[in-house]
Formats: sequence, structure tokens, C-alpha cells
Amino acid sequence: MTVADIAEAQGAYRRAAGHALEAGFDGVELKVGHDGLLRAFLSPFYNRRDDEYGLATPENRIRFVAETLAAVRAEIGDVPLGIRFCLDERFPGGYDLDEGLALAAELSGTGHFDYLSADMGTWTSLEAQVPPMSVPEGYADGAVAAARRVTGLPVVAFGRIVSPGHAADLLERGAADLIGMARQLLADPDWVEKVRDGRTDEIRPCIHCNQECVGRLVRELPISCVHNPAAGREEELGRSTLQRTSKRRKVVVAGGGPAGLKAAEVAALRGHDVVLFEQESQLGGQVLICASSPHHEEWGEIASHLVSRVRALGVDVRTEVEASADRVLAESPDVVVVATGSGPGRPPFPADGSVLVLDEWVAMSGDGPRNAHVVVLDLGVRYEAASVVETLAVRANSVCWVAPTPTVGFEVDPVTLSALLPRLAALGVERVPETTVVDASGDGVVLLNVFERTTRRLEDVDALVVVGNKVAHSRLTEQLTTAGGVRVHAIGDCVAPRHVAIAIYEGELAGRAA
Repeated sequence: MTVADIAEAQGAYRRAAGHALEAGFDGVELKVGHDGLLRAFLSPFYNRRDDEYGLATPENRIRFVAETLAAVRAEIGDVPLGIRFCLDERFPGGYDLDEGLALAAELSGTGHFDYLSADMGTWTSLEAQVPPMSVPEGYADGAVAAARRVTGLPVVAFGRIVSPGHAADLLERGAADLIGMARQLLADPDWVEKVRDGRTDEIRPCIHCNQECVGRLVRELPISCVHNPAAGREEELGRSTLQRTSKRRKVVVAGGGPAGLKAAEVAALRGHDVVLFEQESQLGGQVLICASSPHHEEWGEIASHLVSRVRALGVDVRTEVEASADRVLAESPDVVVVATGSGPGRPPFPADGSVLVLDEWVAMSGDGPRNAHVVVLDLGVRYEAASVVETLAVRANSVCWVAPTPTVGFEVDPVTLSALLPRLAALGVERVPETTVVDASGDGVVLLNVFERTTRRLEDVDALVVVGNKVAHSRLTEQLTTAGGVRVHAIGDCVAPRHVAIAIYEGELAGRAA
């Protein structure tokens, strides 16, 4: 950029701030955060200038940001002005936390802004910017407290703040002045109200899976939440749209996975009499596969939250009971919601039994392989395979992750992958994309590159785990439809095996339609 370009950019920031006030906003915040031009001038990775906007002195280094803040302040007067500030770029060649704190202190000395909203990481260190569930809650607390200390300004905390206790602790001990939340408010926009009213047990927790928020954002799709189907659909599914029924009905839900649990919750909220059958001893369905893996345990909070809600709402939950057509109809239901899920299908390749072929449920159980050579064939290319691969690798297996897509974990969001792949590399996991398995015999497997159509054989394979090879359990739907006399809604994987977000969304719709 020339000096004239710099002046033009600063003028654009100034005018944009003025437009914000004209639009009725109460304050302005400049982004000196995880991406963008302002942070680039502070970063030794990006700023190679040798003029007054270079890095030769602290004054030069902050000059562009300081001048921009001054220009905005001149435009907006005494209106609150803050900055979103990256405290640590977290990548080689960028600035670290010590440098970030020094820069924050230098900028606060200009007197041009009123508060600092803390941030960390960049697009090349995504796990710090929008941390996945493998990053512990409170990972940024120390950096936030340090920023408050060195700037003397009010600071907004960030970094996987979910629980009310954590938020209160930051405020009470003076580590921060405000609490920043984004994904948690997608999961539950009523978080603040529930905390205020003492209903913290009702909070729908963000599990930081990043699948429907960040995962959709990077694909340039409207964001939502795997746990809250109303996110992004507020006009259709927002809280004010859920009405109590004027006619109480008997609703039977067959299946206690996410789809069935959500349907039961919503139907009960509407005032219906709800019975839920689940053939297993534990509610939760297939999210429990992911939840049983190291670094992926928070998937289980989908199940635990929904189970807590249906029990609190008085749903008659009957576990270890198969929902046969006769048993369902014996309840004299007005409405049946079939959410019987899916199960493993036949392997899509010949096998002679010399290689143990398993599905994801068996592989993740206590009977799964240990100290073995294992190939994981990922036909679902979603989160389940990532959980299976990491679990098997932690169990001292030699693991080869095979997927037919251009990358493994093709539908896993890039934030989760950026944290997962280094862990798998440290565990010695081999990744083989663009490939499928076409044969499992003679103590080995044959791999086929799906684009080049070339094959290679892996010898001495002990087990082959096939993930995502699911078949819908549709029999109950067919039986009830044939019997007639009752309204039937089929939802989730029993219609077609898909993502948990779709299952929960369809559960919401079925509960409303009951």
C-alpha cells in the first residue's frame, strides 16, 4: 500500500463508523482481530515495510491502527469506541502473547478507544480463534486477565465461555468486565434470561462441534446450530412460534436418539401426553459413538440435555423396550413419531473372514481392536469416523484412515480438523483420501483410488472398520402405515441416514406437528 492508499483506507473506516451511527448503533468496534488489514500492520508476518508504517519502532508499528482509531474518534465523538484485538496470532512468524500484550498496552496509551474485546488466533490457527471441543473451556482466561492488567481498560472476555459459573468467576475476580459469547447464544439465545431466572438446568449448551455454525459459514451457507434448529430459522421456529396445543393428544415416540428425544421434548412443551420407547438401556443414539472418543466427549451433551428436558417435562420414558407395531398401537396413540434410526449395512466389498470386519458401534465398544493393524473405511465422511479413528489410535492400534473424498473428514469443519489432524499425526495415523476398499481377503485389504482407478494391497490387516455404511430402520414406519388409523411421522435416520443436525431439525418439526 502507498501512503495515499493508507489515507484512503482510513477515510473509509471513518465514513463506515459514521454510517453506523446514522443507522442507529450505540457504538463502534474496529476489528484488529483474527483477520483484516488493521491486524496485518501489527504482524511481523505481513508487515515488511521500511517506512513510518513499518516495524522499526513501537510507534511505527501501531501507527496505522492508531491513526485509524483517531480518524474514527473524530467522526463519532464521545460515542463508545472499542477494538476487537488479537492478543496472540498463534502461528510461526506471527506475534505471540507477550508481543500482543505489549501492542495492546501501546495502543491503549493513545487514548483513542474505550474498551478492548479480546481475541486470539487467525485463519491459520483456527483452533484458537473458534476453539473446538478439544480445547478446554477457559483456555484464554489468563490472556484476558493480562490484557485488562496492561491496558487498564474494560475488557470483554472470550474463549469457550459456556457455563454461568465460569462467566461469573471471570467477572467476580476482575479478570474481565464483560462476557463475550457467540456460539453459545446460537445454541441457546435465552442463556442470559435463564441465568437471571435461576433456570440454569434448562440451558442448551454449545458443544463446540462447529458443524452447523463455522462449518456452514466456510461453505458460504446460512449458519445454524446442530443442537438448536431454530438458529437461522427464527421466523419459522423461534421461541415465540411454539404454541401450546388446544387439543391434548397421545403421542408415542419410537426411538430415543436425538431425533426422537427432540420430538418428545417439543411435543411435551406443546402440552401433549408423550410416551417414548427406546430398545437400548441408554438414551442418545448414535451421538454416543462420538461421545465415547477422547476429545469428542461433548457430543454426549446433546443426549444429556435432551434426556434432562424430556424427563423434566414428564415424558414417559421406557428404555429396553422395543417399539413393535403392536406395542405402539396398544398405547392407543393419536400420533406416532418413528425415530428408529439406522444400523450397519452389509459391507460393500467381498470378504472371506480372514480380516475382521466391524461397524463403528463394535469398534468403539470394549470389544474393539487393540494393538492391531486397523483400516478405517469412512463412507460417511463426517464426525463419526474422526472419533473412531482417534479412539482406535489411542488404543495403540496402527490405524489407516481411508476415505473416497478428496480429504479425510470431508464434512468435518476445518476448525475441528485443524486440531484433530496434528493429534492423529502424533499417534501415527496414516491418511489415505480419494480411496475406497474393494476387497478384504487373504489377511489384507485392496484399496482402489476412486479417481485414478489404480489399486494397491495392504497386507497383514487385522481389522477393517466400516463407518457410515448405514441402512435405515424403516420397518416400523411401513407396518404402522399399513395398519392405518394413526398419524405417523418418520424422522431422522429411519428415513435416510444423515447428519445429527437434520435429525434434530426433523424432531423439532415432528413435535410441532403432533
